[in-house]
Amino acid sequence: TDKQLKSKYDLKAPILIDYDGTVGKAFGAKTTPHMFVIDKEGVLRYQGAFSDKGDKNYVLDAVTAVSEGKNPEPANTRAWGCGVKYKRR
Repeated sequence: TDKQLKSKYDLKAPILIDYDGTVGKAFGAKTTPHMFVIDKEGVLRYQGAFSDKGDKNYVLDAVTAVSEGKNPEPANTRAWGCGVKYKRR
């Protein structure tokens, strides 16, 4: 469960594990990982890759910017990874 994962990895920020793909489909996630940073008002503030495959951590930078009341820069990057395979209903 989400609570077990948060406890195991000592995560402090809210997370969503989208087991059935409902949220991924709603946001148009095409790769895994495809990261989304949503502020406390529910506004999508960043979407795209976790990192630039190097030292640049887009998600951490976006969360930091939002927590400081700033706009993430960049707010969008190209997500990279394996394709998402959604279950058919």
